[in-house]
Amino acid sequence: MVLVPCYECSKEISDKASTCPGCGAPRGKGWFKDYYEDRPL
Repeated sequence: MVLVPCYECSKEISDKASTCPGCGAPRGKGWFKDYYEDRPL
């Protein structure tokens, strides 16, 4: 499990979550990819 920040509230959430437990924002298509796209491995 990887933790990534919610795009709405910035709370760290699981990459497996369908919504943010903090604010309820739905996981958008490609949100995980978008988060890591600009970050080097």
